[in-house]
Amino acid sequence: MAHPSNLIGKNPHYIVGAVTATLTGGDYFHTITVLAAAVLTVKGGGIFEYLGSGVGGTGHIDSDTGVAHIGNTDSAGFYEALGTTAVELTIPVGTTIHGRFTEIASSSSDISIAYK
Repeated sequence: MAHPSNLIGKNPHYIVGAVTATLTGGDYFHTITVLAAAVLTVKGGGIFEYLGSGVGGTGHIDSDTGVAHIGNTDSAGFYEALGTTAVELTIPVGTTIHGRFTEIASSSSDISIAYK
């Protein structure tokens, strides 16, 4: 893992309105700061999502087997989303989140800054 000083906000990408910002080739956004109320849909690595018992787990890793779910979840809990699975996040204004995001999709009223 890179030294944390390498993750200081550089290369800001202003995401305003209904757009999708996508990075490829090993690039990723490491920080997202929300400036106006946002419900962002993100894809990336190491994103966990809460799934209820019996809910379709497709697109998530089965914690019992370590491979992708084929059907419904056995029990409620947090499951890791595959890198290609979109996860919806409701983020309050002024909040900054960190992670490894390869795609950020926003709605018409969202304003955020993502750093690469």
